[in-house]
Amino acid sequence: MSVRPSRRWFWLIPVVVVLALGGGLVWASLAAQPTARALAALRSDGQVQVESGQWLVFRPASPPMPFNLAVLAPDRAAEVMSAYPQVKAWAVGGHSLGGSMAARFVHSHPGSVQGLVLWASYPDVSDDLSGFNLPVVSVSGSRDGLATLAKIADTRRLLPPSTRFLVVEGGNHAQFGAYGPQPGDNPPEVSPEARQAQTVTAAAAELLRRVGR
Repeated sequence: MSVRPSRRWFWLIPVVVVLALGGGLVWASLAAQPTARALAALRSDGQVQVESGQWLVFRPASPPMPFNLAVLAPDRAAEVMSAYPQVKAWAVGGHSLGGSMAARFVHSHPGSVQGLVLWASYPDVSDDLSGFNLPVVSVSGSRDGLATLAKIADTRRLLPPSTRFLVVEGGNHAQFGAYGPQPGDNPPEVSPEARQAQTVTAAAAELLRRVGR
C-alpha cells in the first residue's frame, strides 16, 4: 500500500519560491552603499578619465601610464585584459573578499598578471601563491576587526616570500572602501584622508613601480 501526498499542499510550493526570491532581493538591497566621496571618485576630472560600461576603467589623462589597473571578479579580469591588448603589464587587487578573488585569478591564470595588491585581504588556502614569482603588497589596518592582523599573519605562508606587508596604523576594515561603518569592525583611529594617502602610497610605490619595470 502506497501513500500519496495530499495535493492540497502543492499550492505552497510557488508561495515558498516567491518568498525565497523576495527575501533574496531584500537582503541584496540592504548591502552597504557607496558614500558620496566614493561616488565623486567615479566622475572624470582633469587627471583621470572614468569610463563606465561593462566595467569601470580609470584612464590617467596625462602622463599616460604603461598599464591600466582593473579590479573585477576573477573570471571577468581576463575579459578586461583581452579588451586592452596594448597593455603589456597588469596588476590586479581588491579589498576584503575582492582581494581574495583577485588572488584566485592570479592562482588560476599563472603568468597573466605581473602584480597583486591586497587591501585588508588574504588568499584562500586553495589559492596558494607562495611559489609564484610576482610582486605582491598586502596593506592592512591595525584596527581591522574582520581581516585582523592575526589573520593576515596566519596566511603569510600563502603569499610569495618577497611580499611586502604594510600596516596602516589606526586604520580599520571599512576605511579601505567607502561604504560607511561595517558590523564587526573596530572604530578607526585615523582620518579617511590619512588612511587613503597611506594606502595609495603603498600600492603605487611598493607595487606598481615594480610592475612597470
